[in-house]
Amino acid sequence: MNEYNIDQALRHMRQKRKNSVPEFFSNGIEEVLTRLPEQMNEAKTETKKRLKWGWVQTTAAASIVFSCIIYSGFASPAMASILMKIPGLHFIYSATYEDVSKQPEDPHLLRGSQFHFGNHGPFDVIDKMGPNIKQFTAYSEMEQYIGMEIPRIPDQEGSIRVTDYNGIGYEIHAFNRSGMLLDVVPNAVNLPQFEGSSVNPVIKSTTDLNGLEADVLSYQFSTKNPDDRTSYITWQRNGFTLILAGTQPINQLIEVAQNIDKQAMWMKADKK
Repeated sequence: MNEYNIDQALRHMRQKRKNSVPEFFSNGIEEVLTRLPEQMNEAKTETKKRLKWGWVQTTAAASIVFSCIIYSGFASPAMASILMKIPGLHFIYSATYEDVSKQPEDPHLLRGSQFHFGNHGPFDVIDKMGPNIKQFTAYSEMEQYIGMEIPRIPDQEGSIRVTDYNGIGYEIHAFNRSGMLLDVVPNAVNLPQFEGSSVNPVIKSTTDLNGLEADVLSYQFSTKNPDDRTSYITWQRNGFTLILAGTQPINQLIEVAQNIDKQAMWMKADKK
């Protein structure tokens, strides 16, 4: 299991604007990406100690978290009996959670959630070489690389990360200024899978996005602080699979998702 946690990345990205950018940041990202295969092979057990993230550690984790989680599963076989599966979702292959409501809330224990597209990624590809990682500063530059326009997250900030499955397809994710994250996969073959810990049953509901019912999930990590949660809105439009994640109230996520979906209504994912 990988030790990177999407919820920590989202929380810390919201604080990004309060910090200055070190000169060595770009070199730090390259180093992390170079060590990614080694990290995935070494991370076999669930980490229990909450990391004290520095600026580089936090942002690097946010940059590579999605490549990591493609190759990992949150639950080990030993945990399978205490995981709950939520049925009846439209655009999600599976959603499970570990019920931690009766466990003491130790600040040194890691609770979180994540998503991935299964062992073979969003395009059901078995490739020993693994995908290529590209970083772009602007959507226009990135869209030129992948050869199509995609829905954009409003107020995008920071690098736009592209996971290139050797020309078969692309997964693109970007943060905005408030720390929300948008993951876009044109022409995905597999649906996303969600996993995590929660003190309450994972909220399964739908929300209307311009006439389309999108799936909504929310993982709550603390009984003492109901706002300590990460929520996801997942939907498909015109060949795009879209996942919006954030720690903000769900109504704020829905408002941003509606904006993104309006863009998707006027686009179509090009076939490779």
